[in-house]
Amino acid sequence: MYRRVDRLDGVVWALAAVYAAALILVRLGAPAGGLLPPLLISGLAAALMSRMTTEVRDGEFTVSLGPGWLATRIPTRSITRIDRVELQPWQGYGLRLGPGRLLYRLWGDEGLQLTLSGGRVLTVTSTDLGGLTQALHAG
Repeated sequence: MYRRVDRLDGVVWALAAVYAAALILVRLGAPAGGLLPPLLISGLAAALMSRMTTEVRDGEFTVSLGPGWLATRIPTRSITRIDRVELQPWQGYGLRLGPGRLLYRLWGDEGLQLTLSGGRVLTVTSTDLGGLTQALHAG
């Protein structure tokens, strides 16, 4: 079994600073109603983007963002190829969808590109690419 949880604690602290600034603005007389939607959206984004979990267990690979809301599960036997790839900033962060492609990226400029039977591609980042590669090969 393999399990890795990567965190972006800086995102949480940045969100706390945004909330503190919003509270100060409200105390100074800014209308609270206008601040609520952006604060809710930023809170949800921080919850989703501050943590990514990768796990290999019982012949299944799972990757998820946040507290497991956005998860992808695939049988390890469906992985036909594993490549270490370089990622560019324009490819974005978080969960990215494309035709036949899925990217889970919390941070970093390297990831594992998993080619699945049927041609679909799943790319994930991790602070332990070597350990994740070994776990995927072991299935």
